[in-house]
Amino acid sequence: MLCTFSFASQKDKFIYVLWCIVYIMKKEVIIGIGILIIILIAGYFLFFTNLFKSCPSSCDDFNDCTEDYCSEETNFDCVHKPIDNCCGNAKCEIGENYQNCADDCPNCDDSNYCTEDSYDYHLKECVNKPIIPCCGNGICEDSESKTTCSEDCIFGNSEYIELGVSYLNNPSHFTDTGQRYFYSIENCLSDNIETLEIISYYNGEKEGETITKSWLQNWGSGSSEYRFVDISSSTCEDRVTLIPASSENKELGTKHNVKVYYKFEYKGKTFEFNSDEKEIIVLDREPMKGVEEFAIFTLDSSNIKKVD
Repeated sequence: MLCTFSFASQKDKFIYVLWCIVYIMKKEVIIGIGILIIILIAGYFLFFTNLFKSCPSSCDDFNDCTEDYCSEETNFDCVHKPIDNCCGNAKCEIGENYQNCADDCPNCDDSNYCTEDSYDYHLKECVNKPIIPCCGNGICEDSESKTTCSEDCIFGNSEYIELGVSYLNNPSHFTDTGQRYFYSIENCLSDNIETLEIISYYNGEKEGETITKSWLQNWGSGSSEYRFVDISSSTCEDRVTLIPASSENKELGTKHNVKVYYKFEYKGKTFEFNSDEKEIIVLDREPMKGVEEFAIFTLDSSNIKKVD
């Protein structure tokens, strides 16, 4: 071990022990000085740097939607706190809209004065809520009339169309033995109508021909392709029955559900009608004798839709 040895004389032993003491003390002093230096360096960074630390001359991040500041509470670091409801932060927030902050909010105007346009801040999308009633939405509503809103209510209270559909099997006065279905259009509007298209659906399936404008241009009295019939007690114009051929016979007396699609033009505007289903019975009799042969659909301002 250090400072242990056998000596020839006491004098040599004394000298060596003295040397060992000086050596050990020197070693401890060196260690102590090293520790002191470490403490001084750490203290400088932990104390002296904070003692003289300060905020920078400016914390401006050039963002109008942040509050920039620095203080002792922030440890002399710059903080950029977002400002709520600030136009320019790419968020359309409560109180903002396209008029006062076009940078953040979309234009929700759908150019339809019959909708209330707004921005839903929760869903983050435009909402165009219909205004009811509103003259100009193409719907003749309960509080509107032809007098108060002629744009929507083109048909008056006493104006309507009656569309009849009949289903007859093997009518004897036809040369063929196929089944026929019949349309009867009774115009009770104040002016003529121009039929553009009629389609019949029996039990959900389209049946027979699609009657179009070009087909109807050949109407005329006495032809085997149409007959005149009064399907109601009214005296309205255009009581004409069309008789296109169907694709198959139906068993006499059977009941079927029928619905029709009718598209027509009136006073320069196009309208359409999609009916609900009505029940009809297949008959075998001389056609066009009475209203009981027809499923009658009444078209008026409540169910006729204007086509844009």
